[in-house]
Amino acid sequence: MSLLSTLVSLVLLLKCVQVQGDTDSDHARNFITWEDFMVDEQGITSNVGGRIIVVDQSGKGDSTTVQGAVDMVPQNNTERVKIYIYPGIYRFAITINLIFIVIFII
Repeated sequence: MSLLSTLVSLVLLLKCVQVQGDTDSDHARNFITWEDFMVDEQGITSNVGGRIIVVDQSGKGDSTTVQGAVDMVPQNNTERVKIYIYPGIYRFAITINLIFIVIFII
């Protein structure tokens, strides 16, 4: 993971990410767990636990750039979105609107 994507992940961690709580409770958790960062590479196309957008420079993912993946998240999004970045060298500046508070970059 590059230094920039690590920093972006840390910034997102500090943004009080809201994750849905148990069905027995109407309260949402204001913290994330390690499981929130996990992505099953075998089942990456399944949307269990939120949407997964894949970034792959070779064109086999949903986007070839991280910014393109961020732009795929609709405004006023309410579901968790994980952006899974395949290995590679990504040189970029990324802009994330403050309304996107449920994006994980992995």
